[in-house]
Amino acid sequence: MQGEVGASLALALALALPGLAVVLAGGPSSGHPKPPSLAYMHVSRRVWARASRALGAVLILGGLASLAPGLLYGLEAQAGFIAVYVVASIPLIVGYSRRLAELESLSLPPEGEPRPIPRLGTTGAALVVGSAVASLSLAVLAFIELHRIQAHIVGLTILAVSTVPAYMAYLSLARPEAYASPGLGDDMVRLLQFASPITASLLASTPSLAVLGVSGWWIAPILGFIASAALALAAYIAYR
Repeated sequence: MQGEVGASLALALALALPGLAVVLAGGPSSGHPKPPSLAYMHVSRRVWARASRALGAVLILGGLASLAPGLLYGLEAQAGFIAVYVVASIPLIVGYSRRLAELESLSLPPEGEPRPIPRLGTTGAALVVGSAVASLSLAVLAFIELHRIQAHIVGLTILAVSTVPAYMAYLSLARPEAYASPGLGDDMVRLLQFASPITASLLASTPSLAVLGVSGWWIAPILGFIASAALALAAYIAYR
C-alpha cells in the first residue's frame, strides 16, 4: 500500500514540479532570446510571463488533482487522468495566450503594416487534415479493441491523445498566426504549419498501431521523433 501511495505521489509530482518551475521562472531573462514556442506568447515579455504562469498553474493543479484517482483507483487511472487533463488543457492555454496577445496588441499597436500570415496551399492542407483524420480513426479502432478486453482507461487515454493532431491541424488551417513567431521567415512558418500536425499524428498513432497489431508500428515513432527533433532544431536556429 505504501508503495502504491509513493508511486502515485511521484506521478503527481512529475506533472506538478515542472509547472512550479515554469511559474518560478516566469519567462526568459532580459536580453536572452525566447525559446521556440507558441507565437502568441512572443508579443511581449508581459504576455510571455502571464501565459507561462497560467501554464505552470494548470500543471500544478493537474498534478495535485491526479492524486485522487491515483489513490482511489490506482496508477492506471491516474495516468489516464493526467493524459486527458493535459490534452484538454492545450486549447485552453492556446486560447488564453491568444486573448492576451490580442489585448496587448490593442494597448500597444504594432508600428507599420501588419505582417501577412503565410498559409498552407491546398495540397498541404489536405495532407494535414488527412494525417489528423487517420490518427483519430486509428485511435477509435484501438479504443474499440481495448473496450472489448475491458481496458477502458487505456483506450480513453489513446483516444484523448489522438485529438492533439486534430487540434494542431485546426491551428494550421484556421489560426496560422499561432506559428508565426517573430524572426521566422515565411518558409519556416509554412513548414511548421505543415509538419507539426503531421509529426504529432505519427507520434499519436503509435499506441493505436501497436494495439491493433499492425506490423512495423515502431516505424511511426521513429519518424515522428526524428521530425520533431529536426523541427525544434530548425526553429531554434531561426529564432537565434
